Amino acid sequence: MGVDRIVLGFVPTDRLGARDARTRLFARALEERLGLYVVERNVATYDELEQAVTGGRIDLAWLPPLVFARLDRRGIATALATVVRPGEAFWSVLVTSRVSGIDRLDAEQLRGRRIAWVDPLSASGHVVARLGLAARGIDPRTTFSAESFAGSHAEALNAALEGRADVAATFARCDAEGRVVHGPWDEAGMRPEEVVVLGLLGEVPPDLIAASRLLPRELLDAVGAAVVDASKDESLAPVLQAIFGGTKLVPGAPASYSALCDLLDRSSGAMEAFASTSPPDTLGGA
Repeated sequence: MGVDRIVLGFVPTDRLGARDARTRLFARALEERLGLYVVERNVATYDELEQAVTGGRIDLAWLPPLVFARLDRRGIATALATVVRPGEAFWSVLVTSRVSGIDRLDAEQLRGRRIAWVDPLSASGHVVARLGLAARGIDPRTTFSAESFAGSHAEALNAALEGRADVAATFARCDAEGRVVHGPWDEAGMRPEEVVVLGLLGEVPPDLIAASRLLPRELLDAVGAAVVDASKDESLAPVLQAIFGGTKLVPGAPASYSALCDLLDRSSGAMEAFASTSPPDTLGGA
């Protein structure tokens, strides 16, 4: 195939730290199946991850749907596999603390409040959340007194619970009736009773594994097959759960990804109109 190594890229998450031993185990599983050296590379943000894939510095990456959509539309990356989370839908939600005094998703209750987003390229923690608020007549530019990027779902949630923000955009998993069954508060060990889910803002497809189209077609096919085959190894189940939030990986992009692309196409003007008013990169302690 003319390639002796590939670079696997990650953004450390609330669930998985930088250079986590479990990502190394996953890399070794790929090495065994491909006969290639797999180098792990951690970057700090989704934007860095997108730039690294665009520049050919990362060959294979675990990507949120919005980042993949941007790379896919430019012909830079292709989807190899998606994690399956049966029975639960992934939603963008707006949350607050039990003591904030906010009890519903209402423009008047949110006016003058501070919001914590996750990352500019986070679907559930920013983009879909902004679109969902806009669809309800809540313009983030004029409704909120301050906007900040917290850097992770746990940090955005912490900002709302600790009073550094009044509300936070994050994710939740819901059952078929739309009831919230899981959220970042569970992964971070927070008490669920401290968190108030004000409303669902929009469904978000799961993250996926994508590869640079700079790789030879034969190698792309081989890497995709290796990823899916690794998910069939029961001994790797705890590793896959820690990295991807699920143990079953299926080929290609999820069906819900096309729905997100349709939303972005229909809302391209709205996304520009509701662009953030230059929030700082991270939340401070004040």
